[in-house]
Amino acid sequence: MDIYENKIGLRYNVEEDILKYYAIPQFIHVGRIETKEHWDCWEHEHESYEWIYIEKGTMKYWCNDVCMQASEGDFYYIQPGQTHKEDSLTSGVDFYYIKFGYFDLRGRPFFLMPFPGDPENQIVRRIDNDFREMIKSVYREGIGKQPGAKQIIEAKLLEMIWIIRRKLNTCEETKEQPDRRTELTRTAIKYIKTNYSKKILLEDICEHCEISTGYLSHVFKKITDFSPLQYRDRIRMEEAKKLIREGDLKLNEISEKVGMFDEFYFSKRFKKLVGVSPKDYKNNA
Repeated sequence: MDIYENKIGLRYNVEEDILKYYAIPQFIHVGRIETKEHWDCWEHEHESYEWIYIEKGTMKYWCNDVCMQASEGDFYYIQPGQTHKEDSLTSGVDFYYIKFGYFDLRGRPFFLMPFPGDPENQIVRRIDNDFREMIKSVYREGIGKQPGAKQIIEAKLLEMIWIIRRKLNTCEETKEQPDRRTELTRTAIKYIKTNYSKKILLEDICEHCEISTGYLSHVFKKITDFSPLQYRDRIRMEEAKKLIREGDLKLNEISEKVGMFDEFYFSKRFKKLVGVSPKDYKNNA
């Protein structure tokens, strides 16, 4: 690790400064949803960033279970590892979205907000016209598919990222990237989401993470506000709600699908976490 001092006496750490300020965006996809009908998207998660700019209409969205609302001219983003879903509040909606990865020079994910993020501070109301035009420029470049489009888009994204960091005052907050605790929590979350349909216990999660039950419980709750098993049950209930809405399975089949093999216990947990019984939820779906 090299440390240099310039002519006016400012010392800087070459390796750390490069890693901190020279994260590179990797363009994935850009699109536009324009409809005169009601529009919604069920809860999902991806490993990339997603930026959303509302051109027309009003959207209610949930990010990590925090409910927010965005209207014409608003911009918000979703970080890797965050769950989100959208539901239009107006009969029509028009919005742009951009998906991209953002990595430091070691290939590690770079977070605009320290993991797991802060949904209430991941939105800019009435974004300025220059930024709107940059989003539309990325869209035009993306659908045009001309030679060099990916490189041009990534150059634009890098500029846009720094504009957003300035607006949200996250330039300094991201000095400290995810440490051992956040990486441990992400590993546990990924394991839970992959195995919630099985009979998994806290000991199974800890064995996978190669950590003690006490330490994982402490770290997990500090970062997510839930214990690992509370988080597991929330994932199970979200999937159960989806299966109930689809209406193809009986209650005992749904409970087994989400890893709960006692129908009575499943119904009891569902009512506690969702607020209504599975039957009432189905009737109102």
